[in-house]
Amino acid sequence: MSRPPLLVALALRLVRIASLLVPTRDRHAWRREWEAEIVHRQVTLDRERRSSLAEQAVIGRRALGSLADAAWLRRQFTRDSDLVHDVRHALRYFRSRPGYFAFAAAILAIGIGGTTAAFSLMDKLVLRALPYPEPARLVSLWQRNSATGDQREEVAPGNFADWRARATTFEVIAAAEPWSVDYINGHRPEPLFATRVTERFFDLLGVRPLHGRLFVDDDHRPDAPAVAIISHAFWQRLGGDPAVVSRPVVLDAAPVTVIGVLPKDAELNLFDNRGERDVFLPKVLIERERQNRDSNYWAAIGRLRPGVTRGQAQEELDRISAQLAVEQPRTNASTTAGVGPLETHLMRTVRPALSVMIGAVVLVLLIACANVANLTLVRGAERQREFALRGALGASRARLVRQLLTENAVVALAGTALAIGVAWAALRAMIRFAPIQERRLDTITLDWSMLAIAIGVGAVTAIVFGLAPALQFSHRRPLSSGHDRADIGTRRSRVFRDALVVTEVAIAAVLAVVVGLLLRSFTELLETHPGFRPERAAVVQVFAWDRHNTPEKLVAFHDTILERLRRLPGVREAGSVSAMPFIDANINIESPFAIDGRAPAPRGQEPTTHLTVATPGYFSVMNIPVIAGRGLTADDHQRATPVAVITRTLASKYWPAGDAVGSRISFRFSGRVRNLEIVGVVGEVRHDALELPPRDELFMPYAQVPFGSISFVFESDADPKRLMQPAMATVWDVDWQQTIYDSGTVEQLIAASVAPRRFALVLSGVFGSLALLLAAMGIYAVMTVSTRQRTREIGVRLALGASSGEIARLVLARGLVLGAIGLAAGLAGALITTPLLQRHLFAVTPGDPLTLVAVALIVVVMTMIACYVPARRAMRVDPLMALREG
Repeated sequence: MSRPPLLVALALRLVRIASLLVPTRDRHAWRREWEAEIVHRQVTLDRERRSSLAEQAVIGRRALGSLADAAWLRRQFTRDSDLVHDVRHALRYFRSRPGYFAFAAAILAIGIGGTTAAFSLMDKLVLRALPYPEPARLVSLWQRNSATGDQREEVAPGNFADWRARATTFEVIAAAEPWSVDYINGHRPEPLFATRVTERFFDLLGVRPLHGRLFVDDDHRPDAPAVAIISHAFWQRLGGDPAVVSRPVVLDAAPVTVIGVLPKDAELNLFDNRGERDVFLPKVLIERERQNRDSNYWAAIGRLRPGVTRGQAQEELDRISAQLAVEQPRTNASTTAGVGPLETHLMRTVRPALSVMIGAVVLVLLIACANVANLTLVRGAERQREFALRGALGASRARLVRQLLTENAVVALAGTALAIGVAWAALRAMIRFAPIQERRLDTITLDWSMLAIAIGVGAVTAIVFGLAPALQFSHRRPLSSGHDRADIGTRRSRVFRDALVVTEVAIAAVLAVVVGLLLRSFTELLETHPGFRPERAAVVQVFAWDRHNTPEKLVAFHDTILERLRRLPGVREAGSVSAMPFIDANINIESPFAIDGRAPAPRGQEPTTHLTVATPGYFSVMNIPVIAGRGLTADDHQRATPVAVITRTLASKYWPAGDAVGSRISFRFSGRVRNLEIVGVVGEVRHDALELPPRDELFMPYAQVPFGSISFVFESDADPKRLMQPAMATVWDVDWQQTIYDSGTVEQLIAASVAPRRFALVLSGVFGSLALLLAAMGIYAVMTVSTRQRTREIGVRLALGASSGEIARLVLARGLVLGAIGLAAGLAGALITTPLLQRHLFAVTPGDPLTLVAVALIVVVMTMIACYVPARRAMRVDPLMALREG
């Protein structure tokens, strides 16, 4: 006993003795009071003692814990740390199974690498904000014409002038006119892509010059000195010397003073044609252009006022369009204006391919991750005995989970390291083959943010897709000696593996349907007849206004070149046209016309058509047939009756009775009203794209209407590529300073027009094939482990007389069931998601039966191939060995 209890006992005895000395009635009360007081003091003393001991224990535990934590932390940086032990164990395990390790790492490398490359491209072209101040306030302006299909068009100069004068929701509205200038570089002239910009164009964007200054209002006066701002790339071509500012360069055979150099990241190509712009010139808006509402070829942009939304700007432009429809009914009765983000305008041709690419990459990544999880489940099922033994030796469940996660982390780390190389190679390939000219793709690299994404995806993959298998196989199970194989893979494990396989097949089926629809659409597009024969035809395009500025000079220049082209060895025929189908830079002129003998249409409702100047040789080279009447001939010269031929689409629309030949029409062209006789009807031509319908078109003979936009076309006896250099040399022999703006075979022009669709098809095809391959691997892995688990059952069946064919059908049946479930889910998902592809399709519906049947057959064949090897192994099982192992 401790000392305090002894004192309490003595005190109680003294209380009893004292109680004998007091009267009986008060003696017991006094004793009870003393006893209660003593007990209360003892309880208080015990409570204080226990509290003191508890505080001392807490302080001791904290001290010991701090020492333990410090020791654990120090141990993590030594070779005896738990992490090092886990990594060593994982490396030993993978060293004994190099095939599994390489297979899993390669799958992750494909998924993560493709995702990283795709997001690098997406980040540069779509996600990253424009390099201008307050880019959200920058908008693109365009116009639509309901009479011609309500398609988005560039802006007519007259409409731009009215928008700028009347709109109040914009801080600034500016426009850019596509242009080109001739630059003598060495012995040959070359075209420079130029842009003529209106006042405050650069102020609107917030661009600051690298050297020199930008345009001011005085530079836009008609009598202002000739000045230019050059791009960073052209400045580098000139030597990269800052002193180039204030120096003249010769453009279009005239000196032009360079007043500024743009920074490298100034992305100012607002047009669909090739490359960035080399030169910027001040635009002087003359009165004739202010009245021009027929030709829409300007790119208009604006900066909204602070606090103004795009919806408010759209409402204002709608009001202005309604006013112009009343004021200018001939040109604006069916014309409306549109407002949209400038970023969307810059990415208008690349977004479809990128959206398909991103969707395909994400789906392939999901399949790759599911495949790795499936492989982990399969290996975990085969390691049940190992886990049971480690659990029996005292390993906790947390210890087993940590070990499995470490193994997954090692695989993910190796896969991520390989993925960086895959991403770099894939990004280079995408940039090399992508039909994208809007921005400088050669500046896109794998920066630190993209590398961080790759590492993050790898880490998430290691944790998310390794945690479920780790938790599943880390349960403590009793170590069995006779039924280890039968215990491999619980029902939950098998269900989970089957679910992953079904998911992989479903995703692969969705991608296969997408690829099939794009392939069918692309095939239908290529089979679409453009209205002419592209084989063995080539073109050389020039703009001859500047150097041959009178009709007589134009005709002399044109006829001399045409005659020399006909004399080239290997050239069958040659001709020319002002608006060549499928070429980048065309002067497309659309004008209303009136038919003689008919009541004039109300203003704003006149019939319209495209006006083109051509020679007889053009129709012969392009093999455009004459449907009625005659074609253009050499007799249609300057002194002959003005004539024209029209396309079949125009004739059927306005002369449905077939009486177009002999009719007369009038319209305004090149500043004067022309009255022509229709002498023939020719076949229609798809002019801008194979997916667009043929356009109405009227052809005038070049001899009667000389025009500065000239595309010389010629037909070769063999490969037209061999004649490209002689043809260009012919032009320079006539005028050595004449710039050739474009050249190529007609087949190359058509191929360039379908390049975005082909790029989207190739991307989706590659990733769709990877998805099917990964899904097949998943089925193969599941069927392999399933066959191993059923070895004893297969042995019993064989011992009871089952044939090898029956065993093979047993294995194939389970694989086909999984494939069928995944296929059904995938086709259902495809029917739900593929309507989003409608704008990417041509002559094919999202639920195309042929595509769905083809995908179903591909998935069935893929499943049978994946199940073939496990079925062959099952057929070769020795019944005696199987029963002995069981």
